[in-house]
Amino acid sequence: MQSNSKIQLPVVVHERDNSYIVECPFFEGCEVQAENFDEALENIRDVIKTCIRDGKNYRTKKFCTIKKCQFRTVKIDDVSHL
Repeated sequence: MQSNSKIQLPVVVHERDNSYIVECPFFEGCEVQAENFDEALENIRDVIKTCIRDGKNYRTKKFCTIKKCQFRTVKIDDVSHL
């Protein structure tokens, strides 16, 4: 039986020009843009899953202070098969 493993990763949310940009600082180039917040979070989950599946290495990134920036986490369900 396959286990249902989960991870939580931080994401950075930027609100710009009536859209949302969300990035996961642990993967190079892991960034999405969407017109609404929920769509942006769903899209970043998909991109993170792709990064995990493709074997992209985690990286460390220094966080900087950005105006109108929120830090959140997203839960990625069932990464065991990626």
